[in-house]
Amino acid sequence: TITIILGTDIGVEAVCPTIVYASTFFAGGYIAHDFGFFKYITPNYYVKVAINALVYDRDMSIVYNQVGSLLVVTLAIAAVGIIVAGGKKA
Repeated sequence: TITIILGTDIGVEAVCPTIVYASTFFAGGYIAHDFGFFKYITPNYYVKVAINALVYDRDMSIVYNQVGSLLVVTLAIAAVGIIVAGGKKA
């Protein structure tokens, strides 16, 4: 998806790790802080909540809910990539 949006492979090696680090930061992976809306748009947040619910609460309903949310986010990102790729000429 990133290659399609940028239109080239150049720079993807720098963009991907930056996205990973930023999403981990906003999800609270480096420091315990509430970033409000930003944490909800990162996949890391859903995984963190699912792992914490499983380890500390043993609540599988939260795990299923968070994995479902992660699946929705993943499908949305994939849909954006497909839509953008459909508009590009080969």
